[in-house]
Amino acid sequence: MKEELEQIIEKALNDPNARQKVVIGKVDEKLAEEARKAGFDIEGYIHDIDVSGVRHAFRDHGNEKTESARGQVPITREDIKKIPEIIEKYDTVIFPGKDRSGLNLVKYSKTMSEGTTYYVEEIRTGRKTLTSKSMYKTKK
Repeated sequence: MKEELEQIIEKALNDPNARQKVVIGKVDEKLAEEARKAGFDIEGYIHDIDVSGVRHAFRDHGNEKTESARGQVPITREDIKKIPEIIEKYDTVIFPGKDRSGLNLVKYSKTMSEGTTYYVEEIRTGRKTLTSKSMYKTKK
């Protein structure tokens, strides 16, 4: 999976038309239960990371100057590689509503040594996936 994640990162940074995704695991019972409490049935769904979501994270949250002005830290390659860990060992998870496309979202937070990382997925009911949408970090 590390090699596939590296390919996704490379394509997100260097190929504006690239399409690729990597499956990183099934939705576990803990997350499925949190989703049920929020009114969502994601039992049997999988998590995947696609080039588009990674590209979005770098484009919108990867610039030092822009993120500093927001009181945030720019996203790096290493942050993207931590997504499986964030999903598996999140501190909090919320279901904050819909994106502009009308897809419901899942937002995780995980506090690490350098600060708190937020990772956002779209709930894609047709494909039964939770797919990368964006990511950002705040300072410790």
